[in-house]
Amino acid sequence: MNSDTPATVVQYTKKVFKKGRKLFWEWSLIHESEFQCVCFKRKKEIL
Repeated sequence: MNSDTPATVVQYTKKVFKKGRKLFWEWSLIHESEFQCVCFKRKKEIL
């Protein structure tokens, strides 16, 4: 990535949720800082 990339980079995250027995993928647009926060939370959950 470029070093001059704006801080407001938008990331797409893929969320999985179950409905009955089916799995659904949900794509959501979030801000990069939120994305990093979510990743951090998930890492803590995994550990």
